[in-house]
Amino acid sequence: MRHYEVILIYPPLFAAEKLNEAIKNFQDLVGKFGGKVTGHQDMGKRAIGFRIKKNAEANYVYVNLDLEPAKVNELKQALTLTEDILRFSIFLKPTITRVSTYKKPTTPPQHSATSSAKG
Repeated sequence: MRHYEVILIYPPLFAAEKLNEAIKNFQDLVGKFGGKVTGHQDMGKRAIGFRIKKNAEANYVYVNLDLEPAKVNELKQALTLTEDILRFSIFLKPTITRVSTYKKPTTPPQHSATSSAKG
């Protein structure tokens, strides 16, 4: 399973109860595809850069989830058909690996005893 980050955008008129119900429905949907929601955060109501279905504001929800890569497209199709969600974005959470290109020399450099001296 891979780790994904999802941004869900819901209509601004959703009350807290309706928003919690929508998040629960999303968790159930992810469970249908064999995934697991590992955390979510309600980011609140924010202005949108452009109108979506005549809305200038929307409720944003940030979700972390684990899902098989083969199921991501199926999840996208299901989210597209969900009427409560105005927009969504799914991102693969990057794995941070530290790569060092510097290699420490194993032995100190040898200075040659002979030097070319001009006389």
